[in-house]
Amino acid sequence: TVAETLQAIEQLSSVFGFDWDVAQKAVEEVGTDVKVAYNYILDQNMGRDQGGPIVPVEDCPHVSMHVRIKPPDLPSPSSCCDYYQANSNKGGAKSDINEDGMCPPGENWVCLQCGVVRCSRYVNGHSIVHYDETKAKDEDGDGAGHCIVASLGDLSVWCHECNAYLRHPSLDPLIEKLEQLKFGDEDENTGMADNQDDIGRRDIDASDEEVTESSSSDDGRGIPFGLEEAEFGPLEYPFGTLPKNMKGVADFILSEKCKSIVILAGAGMSVVSGIPDFRSAGGLYDTLRPELLTASNIERELFAADPTAALSQPLFVQNPLPCLELMRPFMLGTRAEKWKATLAHRFVELLHAKTGKLTRLYTQNIDGLEGQCHQLPRDKVIAVHGSMDQADCAMCGSATDYGVFCDAVQRQIKDITNEDPNAPSESKAIACNVCGYNTVKPSIVLFRSNLPEEFFRRVPEDIPECDCLIVIGTSLTVAPANTLVFRVPPDALRVFVNRDRVGRHLGVMYGEEYGAPSTRDYFALGEIDKQFLDLMCELGWLDDLENVIDDLPEASAEMLRQRLESKNQEEDKENATKDQDQEELGEESKAEDADAQDGLVAEKADAQDAMVAENECADAQDSELSSKKDEGTDIKDDGVAKKDDSQVKQD
Repeated sequence: TVAETLQAIEQLSSVFGFDWDVAQKAVEEVGTDVKVAYNYILDQNMGRDQGGPIVPVEDCPHVSMHVRIKPPDLPSPSSCCDYYQANSNKGGAKSDINEDGMCPPGENWVCLQCGVVRCSRYVNGHSIVHYDETKAKDEDGDGAGHCIVASLGDLSVWCHECNAYLRHPSLDPLIEKLEQLKFGDEDENTGMADNQDDIGRRDIDASDEEVTESSSSDDGRGIPFGLEEAEFGPLEYPFGTLPKNMKGVADFILSEKCKSIVILAGAGMSVVSGIPDFRSAGGLYDTLRPELLTASNIERELFAADPTAALSQPLFVQNPLPCLELMRPFMLGTRAEKWKATLAHRFVELLHAKTGKLTRLYTQNIDGLEGQCHQLPRDKVIAVHGSMDQADCAMCGSATDYGVFCDAVQRQIKDITNEDPNAPSESKAIACNVCGYNTVKPSIVLFRSNLPEEFFRRVPEDIPECDCLIVIGTSLTVAPANTLVFRVPPDALRVFVNRDRVGRHLGVMYGEEYGAPSTRDYFALGEIDKQFLDLMCELGWLDDLENVIDDLPEASAEMLRQRLESKNQEEDKENATKDQDQEELGEESKAEDADAQDGLVAEKADAQDAMVAENECADAQDSELSSKKDEGTDIKDDGVAKKDDSQVKQD
């Protein structure tokens, strides 16, 4: 049917990134079987798989029957394809073969049913050959062949029958064993794995590097970072001993040795803000009602079969109204700041404002909440999947004033939720002022469209000098953003703030799992905003948050109020203790002053007594002297009298 044709073309475009015309031609040639069309495109060299965000399938029906290999039987990740050793026909080789008949290393897959290693279609295509040969034999009777394989490069798992990447509990032991084989042979002095594929180097001059595709991606999803494989000697970590808590993280951030910090953020960073989810139960895709959208019957059939088709680039160019109608509440809610930036966003803002050490925030979120952080410059943020708080044209790429765009959305796009009584009853597309096409949209990366060029340009500039990578609220399952984890320099501190442990498939280490303690991976597990509030307290930034308390999600604001109140109570208690100590000190001082005064009075009294005694002594001496003087006078007088008597007698 036409709907099946459109759905096949849409999947080839949105999932694998083929041009719409290429996908359409393939479907016309081989039919609507996506797997067949996919292989046709690659085998005919019509295009290369360069799809956008990868979301693994979790309900593959082939896992139970076709995953038989046990973890101990898995090969080394350095194993190469030996197809030509087992087969005499060496014709059709795309790549060089070594003297032992082995295909080149780098892009190899292990069959999870029989354990053979075969190269990808971008080498000599023997993984597909193995699948086709076993499918033809149909040993298991279900026509699926040996359909499930694991990449020895990035450790992803692919099902040829489902034509999708897989995530399944029964695969976890195999992935963990491959992780151990790939990353676990550590030098006890360095904590670094022997295999250093595509890890950032500090001695790289990123501006001089030729941009090439990563050799670690076996399925053609390599991204052009231009960071070569490097060999490292014993490492000297700038942070010294791995932090044991947020205080240790804060100490390193504030230290002179930490100069460049890169942040990778996912949906968990914004979850407390209450933004509606797209993929989970009750989310946009789950509740989509195609009959409400302005679309043809064929398009509605397509949306019913695949809700993501409503947000695809090719269909938007053909009919932009379903996308705009679905996104209307989000666009207008974003402009009205219905959802608030979280404490995690505020940490990023303060990190730049107070330290200047933020090199870049790479966010996988499209909510644009970082735009509410006015101290965070736009050029510090790379929205890997675009942003809802900007607008552009899907045809010519010209930016459109966001306020003008939202006004047009409010006037011209109907409200399928029936919450806006002033919304129009019918939708009218929004024209671009530059090219004239009716293709203006929020600046998000639609399915089948390319990621922003800025992402690929900035990564080789930012990563080689990174001292600290902070990963916030992401499962690390979506490429290419998740590759930042293993592209940072091997001596960089990696801090993971998440509700669950993530990143094993990317070489992230958890404690003693592989027989050696982690030397550079610190995990802060739990509620994300609480963890960042703890970190900002350790950084001494708590008072800086008081000005934004009314601009936070209510749960975060309440948590901050309690923390500020607790801080104020502690300060009041400290001040009261200081006042009491001061008062006691004052009383002691008063007592000492009184004692000193009493001493002065006593000294004065003693001085006065001494003076009185001295005066009395002086008086006594004067009296004695006077008495002697009087006595001398009497003697003199007697002498005179006697003399007078003698004279009389003579006379």
